Amino acid sequence: ENIAREFLDRLVKWTKNIKISDPFEEGCRLGPVVSGGQYEKVFKFISTAKSEGATVLSGGVRPEHLRKGFFVEPTIITDVTTSMQIWREEVFGPVLCVKTFSTEEEALELANDTHYGLGAAVISNDLERCDRVSK
Repeated sequence: ENIAREFLDRLVKWTKNIKISDPFEEGCRLGPVVSGGQYEKVFKFISTAKSEGATVLSGGVRPEHLRKGFFVEPTIITDVTTSMQIWREEVFGPVLCVKTFSTEEEALELANDTHYGLGAAVISNDLERCDRVSK
């Protein structure tokens, strides 16, 4: 919790620099979602998150420079509770939920409170912590 504001500021700044374009264009870092149906699902997830009380901190819209295709700006959502759909289900779009925690134990509880598990990472300057938490 004590680094959340600085972390979010840096995260938003970083996502604003992601080049969103046709994947065949030089320097593209984010292309469209896979289909029109998935495009609609991503925006439905974002809309539901807002109606449930979450905050769309950044993104959550079609990029202004791309009028055709199924493009979604990288989206950062905060003020998320563990009961919200956006937290419980996989979006399969450029959407990131950020939830704060105050202790390592709370972080582990949040990370393990899912039946999904496609990928995870532990990032810290403390290698012993990385090893302990990843186990």
